[in-house]
Order: sequence, then C-alpha cells, then structure tokens
Amino acid sequence: MNIATKPVSIDSILMADLVAQRSHAKAAGIENYQQRREHLLALKAMITENQARIIEAINQDYGNRSRHETLLAEIINACADINSTLKHLKKWMKVQKRHVDHRMYLGAKNRVIPQPLGVVGLIVP
Repeated sequence: MNIATKPVSIDSILMADLVAQRSHAKAAGIENYQQRREHLLALKAMITENQARIIEAINQDYGNRSRHETLLAEIINACADINSTLKHLKKWMKVQKRHVDHRMYLGAKNRVIPQPLGVVGLIVP
C-alpha cells in the first residue's frame, strides 16, 4: 500500500515552535529577578554538565574541530557571558528615572521599567 504523504516544510516546523514558545512566554508572564537568576544558573549547569557532548557535536559538525578551540570559543565564552549577566542582572532590571520638564508637566514623574519584549526566533548557521 502506497500512501502519499504531504512533505512537511522546515518553515512550518519552525513557525510551530515559535508560536508554542510565544504562548508559553505569554502564559508565564514577566519573570522576576530570582526566576531569571535560576534559569541562568540552570543554563550554565546544563552547558557544564554536557560539555563533552557539546564538544563532540561541534567536532562532528565542523569535521574535526579542536577540542580546545571549542572550549575557548563556545563553552568558556557562554559561561563567561552567563556570569557577566548574573553580575549585572539586578542593575539591568532596576527602574530608571528620566528627566521631566516640570514647566510643561508640573508634578509629573518619568521612569523606564525594563521588560522583555517577547520571544524572538533566530536561525543561525
């Protein structure tokens, strides 16, 4: 029995994933400092625990890439970026005051509240 199946395009798969991630982000709401910190620490732990598997996958992808090059270019950089983000996270999330022209807006206050804009889909070769 020969059943013709409609081929699934990569576009539809990626779009379905993006829609699912957006709906999850919307349902979860804006994360507080502690939640963001925990997620960053979990990401760092995942990278560290799977270091050998990541190195092997990149080695196969590049066709015999040096272990040390992958450590320097991928693993150490990612962990350093996470450490830097953890260090600055509170400051980046802090409400920022802005100047208001009180001659035009008597008694007004201005502030910027940093908030994530949502989910972004990146396709990186």
